[in-house]
Amino acid sequence: MNMKTTNLAQRRKNILKKMLRAGPFLEGTLAVTQRMCGAKECVCRRGKKHKAMYLTWKEEGKSRSMYVPVAKQKEALLMSQKYKKLKKLIRRLSDLHKKDLIRKETL
Repeated sequence: MNMKTTNLAQRRKNILKKMLRAGPFLEGTLAVTQRMCGAKECVCRRGKKHKAMYLTWKEEGKSRSMYVPVAKQKEALLMSQKYKKLKKLIRRLSDLHKKDLIRKETL
């Protein structure tokens, strides 16, 4: 094994370790909207709307959404951030594999 192969293998190993440590993640986009409830005398009827968080994702080519309860919003945000980090790691790993393919082709 030459130095470049060893370096690529070590970088690949480091990325995979980070991916394994990521923990639970959540694919999709989190968005906060404002809405009115059904209560006739609620403050939301006078302009101060309730904030609500929704998770939106694609499933079989269609957009899907779900309400995220207030008690789960911090957890959803953390899991969404982990997903974004995982996507970056996957991209880095893919770039390494491309370099490896190019290197093998030129040998």
